[in-house]
Amino acid sequence: FPIYPLCDISVLPSEQLSARCLLKPNKINSNHIGTAHAGVQWMMLELLGGIITINNFDMSKYTVVARNAQSNFLRPAIGQLIGQASITPQDFDKIKTTLDQCGKVNFDLDTQLIDDNDVVVCSSINTYQIRKINDTK
Repeated sequence: FPIYPLCDISVLPSEQLSARCLLKPNKINSNHIGTAHAGVQWMMLELLGGIITINNFDMSKYTVVARNAQSNFLRPAIGQLIGQASITPQDFDKIKTTLDQCGKVNFDLDTQLIDDNDVVVCSSINTYQIRKINDTK
C-alpha cells in the first residue's frame, strides 16, 4: 500500500480477526487547523477491513474491495491516532460460509479512531466485498 507510508500510517500487530493501525501527525496528513485531515482519517478506517481480510483469507484466491463507508467525525483528531476494528469468530464463520457457497460476500465492519487520550474521534461502518478472483459477476 504505497500511499500509507507517505501519510505516515503504519499497520500495528493485532490479534486474529482484528486490525490496528497508527497515524503519526505530520505536515502531509494534517489540515489547516492542525488536526488529522478527514481524508487521512477515512484512509485509516478503510485500511482496517483490508488488514483483516488479508490476514484471514488466501489472497491468491480472493480479492477485497470497499463498497460503502459511513463515517462520523466526532471530535478533533489531534496527535497520534490508533485505528482499530475486529470481527467476531461467529461473524467470520458466516462470512466464510457465504463466500464458499456464493463466491462472494459483503460484510460490515465497525471501525474507530482513538486519540492519545483514549477518546474516539472518528467512527465508521464500512461495507466490504470479498470475492473469488475468477468471479466477475
